[in-house]
Amino acid sequence: VGFSFGGSGTGTFDACTFTLNTAERSGGAAVLNGFRRFVDCEFSGNTAAEDGGAVWIDNAAAPGFERCAFTSNLALRDGGAVFGESGSVIACLDTTMVNNEAFGDGGGIGVTGAQLLLHGVTLLLNEAAGDGGGIRMSGTDLTMSGSSLEDNVAADRGGGIYATSGAIVVRRTRMIGNAAATGGAVRVDSFPSTSLSSCLIAENAADRGGGLYLGSGATVVRNCVLTGNAASDSGGGMYATAGAALTGCTIHANTAAVAVGGVHADTGAAIVNLTNTILWANTDPSGASLFAQLAGTSGGITTISHACIQELPPDFGFGSFGADPQFIDAAGADAVPGTADDDLRLAPVSPCVDAGNNTPIDACFPDADGHERRADEPAAPDTGAPRGDTPFVDMGAFERMAPMLLDCDASGLADACDIDLGDADDCDGNGVPDGCDLAAGVEDCDDNGLLDVCDLAAGAEDCNGNGILDACEVDSTDCNANGIPDDCDLASGVDLDCDGNGVPDLCDIAAGREGDCNANGIPDACELADGSVPDCNENGVPDGCEVTGAFAATSGPRSPIGDGVPVAYVLGAARAAAGDVTLQVNARAQLNSSSEIIEVDVNGTGVAELFRFGASDCADPPLSETVVLSAGVFNSLVTPGADAVIRLRLFGGSADACDGASFAEVIVAYDAIGPNDANDNGVPDDCECIADLDTSGDVGFSDLVGVLAAWGPCPGCVADLDGDDDVGFTDLLRVLADWGPCRSP
Repeated sequence: VGFSFGGSGTGTFDACTFTLNTAERSGGAAVLNGFRRFVDCEFSGNTAAEDGGAVWIDNAAAPGFERCAFTSNLALRDGGAVFGESGSVIACLDTTMVNNEAFGDGGGIGVTGAQLLLHGVTLLLNEAAGDGGGIRMSGTDLTMSGSSLEDNVAADRGGGIYATSGAIVVRRTRMIGNAAATGGAVRVDSFPSTSLSSCLIAENAADRGGGLYLGSGATVVRNCVLTGNAASDSGGGMYATAGAALTGCTIHANTAAVAVGGVHADTGAAIVNLTNTILWANTDPSGASLFAQLAGTSGGITTISHACIQELPPDFGFGSFGADPQFIDAAGADAVPGTADDDLRLAPVSPCVDAGNNTPIDACFPDADGHERRADEPAAPDTGAPRGDTPFVDMGAFERMAPMLLDCDASGLADACDIDLGDADDCDGNGVPDGCDLAAGVEDCDDNGLLDVCDLAAGAEDCNGNGILDACEVDSTDCNANGIPDDCDLASGVDLDCDGNGVPDLCDIAAGREGDCNANGIPDACELADGSVPDCNENGVPDGCEVTGAFAATSGPRSPIGDGVPVAYVLGAARAAAGDVTLQVNARAQLNSSSEIIEVDVNGTGVAELFRFGASDCADPPLSETVVLSAGVFNSLVTPGADAVIRLRLFGGSADACDGASFAEVIVAYDAIGPNDANDNGVPDDCECIADLDTSGDVGFSDLVGVLAAWGPCPGCVADLDGDDDVGFTDLLRVLADWGPCRSP
């Protein structure tokens, strides 16, 4: 097998190719449990010695195939492309299955006890040596819409579909050119119910039931066209041995080599009721006779109400007649009646216009073109029923003058009915299925399949009341990555914005837009403006950043952290250290193995490996370890006044651990050397006259003498102006540079 998916998990496989694989089952992929999505995947040339040439699905799995292609796969038993069983639910959307083959049943798809949901699916040129050239299903339900079954072949039953023991619903689907021994397009047996609506069933062939073979169960065929189907025995359009109701159908130019080109009800269980239906130009050896249009044999019964049937006696009654239905172009563009291009819509002068019975009309179902039923043609007389209940429905599969039925998802049902039946959600109550709102661009910013307005109504956070989910704003307006939009942080006081620019101060600092030399989280400009820190020399730098003293800074939690996903903290305008530097690292991450460690580096140089022993996964409270660097080591790694980058790298652990909430932070603390405090007295040098040794207010000869007198090693001397524990040339130069009256700062 190319790939096997087990367990109860989920996953999406995008743009994958499964080709030329061979296995006992599932040549390409086996889906044995859980929910798996295959998007834009290709399955080609795979072979299974048993079931599922490309894919085998079992054990209540729920795979979805979207825009996938299954081509030339082979099963030596069932399911040339796909086989499913055991309570699985298989969904296919906008997917093609072409030229697949099963030596058993289900040339395209074979299912036993697995539910099948198909929309926008094309099954073409698939072949089964048994039943179901396109689809073979047993003991399960099928819902199919907006799809096509063309040129599929089954040696036995159901060229397009063979179904037994379940429920089948097919809407707005084309079934053209399929072939089988019985049921060229569809054969159903032992079904509780079958519903076909708004379908085109054309040019299919079989011994019996060139178009449809209804073996048992109750079948409703509504607003369908059956044209050009052929039976080498009987029932060119439809052969029934069970009950069926045909409403609003057009059955045209079907043929049978032995008997009944149109609709054949055979055996006593076959009771076929026709309402608002047209049977015309169907033929058998008797020509286009009434018997060739429809007949009941061996106890089979057909009932007629408001129907147009060729050769029907004029006095038949029940709103029925045998007048020419006046199709727009019964031969179509190819000039051959009984092909898929025939235009069987009604001309304005047709006697079938406004002549049907409204009683059986279900407004949920569109005509064969997707239009509403019951629309008035002003040029036609109203001859339908019940009397006075205008407008009257037209006979046949097409309604003149009718607007399009609102069916935005092309399900084959009106949107309102999809919603009422629970087949579509309408969380905002606007009468449009949510899926259509989403397709039209209504906001679903978090891509959870729910409209944002419905998420908000259900209690999703929108702290600023702007109609946008907070979860969607945080990508662009959550600079501190705390999951709350910045404006809400500011409004609640969680973050400060001292300069009023709409951006939290911490983010301005992190982005380098504001200085924070003392790393207290408040921009220097704001502290200077409100007078909370001194700037004696008015150089725009807080005095505390120019003098020697304690310094501390923290990165705050940074997430996620994992193998290949490091976190980094930029220590802006780093200052040289006067003593030991401590780096405290706190972390919640995948750290329970000795191979899972966090490396600390400063400006690209590794300085420590932490959490190697005794650590644990996703610890709460977080784990904490400390690195101590000497001043000499730290100062060799940083350039005073330049940014320093402290990076934390996790080796061996996943960034997805801790439910995606892994993080690490670093806290830096040390005594920093002041660049403008040579005497280490805590006052910027240019705010005091340090060369005025005699405190006379003037730097002069006595101060020069004081320096010369103390020349040499002199720890703590007042003449040691540069604080290097030695009185020397630089101290002398400072006296000369400051010569004269002391300047006011």
